[in-house]
Amino acid sequence: MGKVAFYFKNVLQMKKTIYFLAIFAILSACREGNQENGHNELQPADTTVAEVILEKPADIAYTQCPLAYLIDGQLYFHSFDDNKKVKFVEESDTIFNFTFDAEGKTLYYSVERDGSLWLKSAVISDSKITPQWVVDWKLKKDDCITDTYGEISPLLYHKGELLMEHGFVWDYYDFRKFDIYSIAGKEKKS
Repeated sequence: MGKVAFYFKNVLQMKKTIYFLAIFAILSACREGNQENGHNELQPADTTVAEVILEKPADIAYTQCPLAYLIDGQLYFHSFDDNKKVKFVEESDTIFNFTFDAEGKTLYYSVERDGSLWLKSAVISDSKITPQWVVDWKLKKDDCITDTYGEISPLLYHKGELLMEHGFVWDYYDFRKFDIYSIAGKEKKS
């Protein structure tokens, strides 16, 4: 029994030594490669491609861009084909949230005006885009932001209606109220 225990102890010690040497070899190989290439400091990834931001009316239609997003209240459309980021220049106010109709031809978004959030729309499939005032949500901006991380309530499109969430409640950790705007009926319900 003593020889068997001694044998297993030696095998375990050998395995530990082999693992240690393997890890040491991997780490030294990585370290040597970085020193040879001069990459021994943290650097930004070289895989990024310089993106072009157009801040004038674009030569491509917004509807040709499959991605839209907000950065600091400015709406951008992104074209992956030519890696262009196109700013929605037709709106001068800070955009709070946005959504599109089912066809992706009409943009709906909220902006703050005189201390209240207003709904606006723009038909982005038209050659000349003119934002239109739609309705006063009669909501304060703070009512549509979470108390925790400052997350903005989304503007949702569902079957011809726009839903604006508001009234953050800690117990549910979510917004508990909706205001609904019927696009066809042109009326707001709380």
